[in-house]
Amino acid sequence: MIRSELVATAEAMARARAVDQQEEPPPRLVLGRQPAHVARVGVVLGQDGRVTENDVLAVFDALFEQATRARDANAAAALFAPDPNVTMWGSEEPEQAVGPEAVGTLLAAITASETSLGFSWNERRVRIEGDVAWVNAAGSFTLDGATSAYRVTAVFVRRDGRWLLHTFNGSEPS
Repeated sequence: MIRSELVATAEAMARARAVDQQEEPPPRLVLGRQPAHVARVGVVLGQDGRVTENDVLAVFDALFEQATRARDANAAAALFAPDPNVTMWGSEEPEQAVGPEAVGTLLAAITASETSLGFSWNERRVRIEGDVAWVNAAGSFTLDGATSAYRVTAVFVRRDGRWLLHTFNGSEPS
């Protein structure tokens, strides 16, 4: 399925990156720091003193809540680690972002879109290995009322007691 508005936005972002670097850059989103109005997610320990799958899923769910329902790019970007190689790849070829600024720009394009976006999950599998965790999710993506299958693999890192997204890869299986 072609999501023309998002694709056009992503292509415009790619063209803008190719323009002379002397232009004023877009406002910088600070990744890994949540705005005061966003509830802190990613608790270090569950009630019994252990890290739980729910701790990781809280961050996973918060990304979709902030990006598609609240339409808050800063809050969504704050869920990513501030690492120079954080990655967000959507299901369309132009939806590729590597590095904090690019991830922030892609999230800003998504949240600024006037399309109706939604995700629902039939399956979510979580694996935690020390300070790294990943979620494999399968479900559906709805864009302006049209629904298609969607899959995500998201990698998280634990920093200063918080789970943060490091790598996001979404796809629409045929």
